[in-house]
Amino acid sequence: VSTQSTGNEQIGTMEKVEGRTKMAQAAMAWAASHGLMMGAEEPAMVHAPFTLQPTQIPKDVYDQAWRMQGLFNKLVDEGSRDPDFLIETLVGTVKVDEFTGRCFALYLESLQLGKPKPITLGLHRTDYLIDSRDQEPKLVEHNSIAASLAHLSDLVSQAQTFVSGRHGDSDLPSRIPLNRAADGLADGMALAVREYEDLYQVVGCVVLMVKLPAETNTADQNGLEFSLWERYRIRMIYSSLEQVGAWQSGAVPGEPLIWDGMEVAVTYYRAGYMPEHYDAKSAWNGRRVLELSRSIQAPSIAYQLMGCKKVQQTLALPGVVERFLDPFEAQMLRSSLVGHYSMAPGETSADLFQKIRDCPGDYVLKPQREGGGNNIYGDDVQAAVESLTPDELGSYILMDIIQTESSCTHMVKGGKLISDVMIKSELGIYGVLVRRDDQYIVNHAVGWLLRSKTASSNETGINAGYGMLDGIELV
Repeated sequence: VSTQSTGNEQIGTMEKVEGRTKMAQAAMAWAASHGLMMGAEEPAMVHAPFTLQPTQIPKDVYDQAWRMQGLFNKLVDEGSRDPDFLIETLVGTVKVDEFTGRCFALYLESLQLGKPKPITLGLHRTDYLIDSRDQEPKLVEHNSIAASLAHLSDLVSQAQTFVSGRHGDSDLPSRIPLNRAADGLADGMALAVREYEDLYQVVGCVVLMVKLPAETNTADQNGLEFSLWERYRIRMIYSSLEQVGAWQSGAVPGEPLIWDGMEVAVTYYRAGYMPEHYDAKSAWNGRRVLELSRSIQAPSIAYQLMGCKKVQQTLALPGVVERFLDPFEAQMLRSSLVGHYSMAPGETSADLFQKIRDCPGDYVLKPQREGGGNNIYGDDVQAAVESLTPDELGSYILMDIIQTESSCTHMVKGGKLISDVMIKSELGIYGVLVRRDDQYIVNHAVGWLLRSKTASSNETGINAGYGMLDGIELV
């Protein structure tokens, strides 16, 4: 009996592996035919890394994050319109962080133009981890520039719906929430273009996407271009900051931005958030030309500064969020915040340094950077605190680590099935805000992203090579 039982278990295991392999093959075929792809080092494309089945997320957590997105959109917008707040918050940071300092200098120059641009477009993504202690979403960061992967996230949810429905649990697709992240962002761009055309009495305007010269995420970017054209007949054109700086060197601040004879209503950034994006001499001039033109910036330099970690740390202080939101809104948003601490000279305490020495794993040290791979974790936090100069340390903020639970999944990467991977997942909610003067035209959530990483990794950046795309099963 024991031998027969063991034999049956082996057969059952083999059948599961065979079934999973078929699912993986179907998933990779779907990805290839539907554009769920990313660029490789050579001029070729491979499917993006993604999980074979969606990860379970509590519905109340998902709903709470969805409801908060409009508040984060509003918070960034209101803060960006308050020069006193941005100047007070960043005056110390710009002295010790060169990149933030150059962005800040451009912001001050933009203020000299006088009246702010009448139309604002915010294309956001707010990222959360689910705290294992209270099962609530806790803020990791708010992305106000280059919030990527909207199109690929749409495709992952479609791929998992197809694979699960055909080769797995036929009821699972009903528990995967609808995802229209790419179309939602395109809707925001299109609305901003139409408002611009109405304001300036022009037609045929385009969207300019600012991208890296050597881009590996073109499939995700093209998804926005196709949605914008197929649904609104609005063209998207592409350029790098270097090209803008070289070709538009004689541009006049406040004037229309003309590109190949077309007026650019919206400038949408998928580059410009890291110092490395400005290595070319003309890149900073390109950013200045774009910011000071009358083209709507997504984001404006003020919006980008609102994404600085120092701003996030300041907003976590008592009474600061309440400066921009009403008490009910502020209370709802504050439920997602964990401890944030300034590391600037004169703003730290001996007690905090002792806590870092005693429990460095309780914290993460974050620079004023986006793009993944820049944070410091674990024992490296203590080493950084002890080795960096006060000014160097002042360019970071310290944040409580968010404890989150692991789960087991199967993933496909590089054409191969990888089974039984322990992962941790990060939930992102995309949001769109369009404002004309003081009137909000739209301000809402438009879609979602779930990125997962191996449980032993600290980073989830897909483009940076740390994580995988995932899907959501609401439970």
